[in-house]
Amino acid sequence: MIKLFFKRCFTELFFWLGLFILLQLTFLIFFSSELSRVDGGAIALGFVKGFAMNFSSACYLSTIPVLLIGLKHLRGIETKNVHKVYGLIFLLILMIIHIADFSLYQNWGSKINGRALWYLQFPEAVANSAASSSLVKYMIGLLLVFFIAWRVYSNLNKPLTGIKNKFNKFVFSGILILSTGLLFIGLRGGISGRPLGKSSSYYSVHPVLNSAALNGFWNFFDVVSHYKDQGNPYDFFSETELSALTKKYSQPTTSVPYLTQTGSKPNIVFVFLESWTADVVSSIGGLRKITPGFDHLAQDGLLFTNFYSTGFRTEQGLMATLSGFPAQAKAYPMEEMERFENYPNLITRLSKNGYYTSYFTGGNPEFANTKTYLTSAGIDLVDGQLLQHAKKRSAWGALDEETFDYVLNKLDNQSQPFFSIAVTLTSHEWYDAPVRKIFNGGDPVAANYKNTVHYTDSCLLDFIGKAKTKPWYRNSIIIVMADHGNTYPLSRQIHEKARYRIPCLILGGALKKELKGRVEDNYMGHLSIPSIILNEVSIPRHSFILSPDPFITDQGKAYYVYDHGFGVLGNKGYVIYDLNANKILEKSTNDSTEIKNMINYGRFMLQKSASLKAEYQVLKKEKPDL
Repeated sequence: MIKLFFKRCFTELFFWLGLFILLQLTFLIFFSSELSRVDGGAIALGFVKGFAMNFSSACYLSTIPVLLIGLKHLRGIETKNVHKVYGLIFLLILMIIHIADFSLYQNWGSKINGRALWYLQFPEAVANSAASSSLVKYMIGLLLVFFIAWRVYSNLNKPLTGIKNKFNKFVFSGILILSTGLLFIGLRGGISGRPLGKSSSYYSVHPVLNSAALNGFWNFFDVVSHYKDQGNPYDFFSETELSALTKKYSQPTTSVPYLTQTGSKPNIVFVFLESWTADVVSSIGGLRKITPGFDHLAQDGLLFTNFYSTGFRTEQGLMATLSGFPAQAKAYPMEEMERFENYPNLITRLSKNGYYTSYFTGGNPEFANTKTYLTSAGIDLVDGQLLQHAKKRSAWGALDEETFDYVLNKLDNQSQPFFSIAVTLTSHEWYDAPVRKIFNGGDPVAANYKNTVHYTDSCLLDFIGKAKTKPWYRNSIIIVMADHGNTYPLSRQIHEKARYRIPCLILGGALKKELKGRVEDNYMGHLSIPSIILNEVSIPRHSFILSPDPFITDQGKAYYVYDHGFGVLGNKGYVIYDLNANKILEKSTNDSTEIKNMINYGRFMLQKSASLKAEYQVLKKEKPDL
């Protein structure tokens, strides 16, 4: 009888272990396009590296069934139906987790994380993101896995036969306790002092292999259990070292205007282009014929060829541009509404210097706490009215043609000087807007992305053309930039620097004549914008600690983060570093000193930005005017 018990226990354990290995293989099959340059040995090693986490998860899911099997032996209670219901529930949970994982990896380059859980409070946005042909593909593939697994599991749970109640129940109880204890040791990852961690699955410079080896079930419950962890997750430097690095990277408090004539108060307009990447803009080295309007406008403006987003979501770009607050790998500052009023903000600073401030969107301004963030900064107007009466719209909101016309009409009636922000939406994932289909063939999602970008490009050209006829244009600068990059159309992986390289163009009647048609190749990004703007209006920028000035010699640099790493780029090269794998993924130099400096800068930005959330509150009390 004891032999039969162990047989059933091992069968249960190996079922779940085999399922997790199959799911790992399924992940690799779906994302096989990323394996073209990976040798077979590295792929095979992933199953070795992922075994510990797969085994841990199998032990976790086997614990209850083992207890049910033991109860059947000890008490003679029929538990077959309970056992099957348990299996069905967790098979469904696994399929839901992995469908979400696969979909997120395609767009974000990572599996479920805290950011994904945070987005669940915005169900409309989640539904829009889920509406994709790729999601259907993942659902079909994983449902096939589910039905196969369910068929196998059902056959494993046939009624037990040959059980005799005449056995030493005391001995059997000890065996059951011992078996359960061994499962607990297995799910913990062994008897060492440290439990199993994600780092055990990160072994390669190819992120797809690391993500495949990361067990989705284990990762999901790890994210949920640590979602509300407080404090700074980074501890690279002591307080003394961090203070020294802060002084090293702190910027001067004033600088001379660079874009406009000294002493002027120009109108300032930000135009955020949804999901535009440098890969679709030929004037900065991208594909041809997708953005002819932008390329034409570049001849009359200051074009940046090495401009990088700080992250890969809109709220990250917005906060970096307005507050000089970089995206963070393990934290989500737009979630912390109670701290918004302590963050420095261009809106606050410009308002105190006579600017009327406004924000326009054809979508929902409440998404990702955007309205709360802007309102806490003292903005005069957050306008999302267009959403209610748009004639044409995508899943995310009004089409960009209507948005641009609406913004133009509103700008005509604002008092000057004004600081206004407009965001586009038509090129938002999954690019299913009702626009003209010019690009076809190949990946249909990539083709739709190019079509929506091409449409927005034509709207942008029309907007600038009409703006030039307005009286306010003569004393205005318009900064046109993407909110973040994209994996499409060239299948960029989440860590690649090209994924974060985005277009940025400064136009306007107030722009110095000698800057029109100029190309600037110094490295910069969203974080540089606060310094640029405050310099133009001669406002000190004490609290924008992490905002470098790209027009000051040797200060130009770009920095971005993804879910578990960062990239640092400058005139002396670049480094892409993975925090979970604790290794360099890519580098452009072999100079050990430069590599160390760049890694230290990336680590400094992570640790300092996390601690700034608390420091801003102190700084606000000490210097309320900042």
